Amino acid sequence: MRIWAVTVGLALVWGGCGSSDSAPSEGDKACQDFEAKLAQCNIQAQGVCNSSQPCTVKCAAEADCNQILESPPTGSHLACLGECTGVGADAFACKDGKKIVARAGVCNGDFNCLDGSDEENCGVKDAGGPG
Repeated sequence: MRIWAVTVGLALVWGGCGSSDSAPSEGDKACQDFEAKLAQCNIQAQGVCNSSQPCTVKCAAEADCNQILESPPTGSHLACLGECTGVGADAFACKDGKKIVARAGVCNGDFNCLDGSDEENCGVKDAGGPG
């Protein structure tokens, strides 16, 4: 069994594929796809895949190589994670990469991110534009 781990957006995703006589579960298939993506991207790590979260593992497997390593997640990888977690494709990623929040939770006066990044620069107008 080959084992690896990599931080993927919001969480440490562990990977490793064991052998079984039955067809792989959705989670196991996602882990296999992610392992193939890591190999394609020449990313080495160690750990055990969390096959109980197939949606987020699929997001990582479908992300570009650079997106896999980005924290916080961006672009299509962030949109996919937003859909998986139910906050929507227009999700906002906290700067520390530990959480994503619904766009409606940004600049609403409530600190949804532990680092407070969802409330940064709220109400700031463009200094170059009319005011």
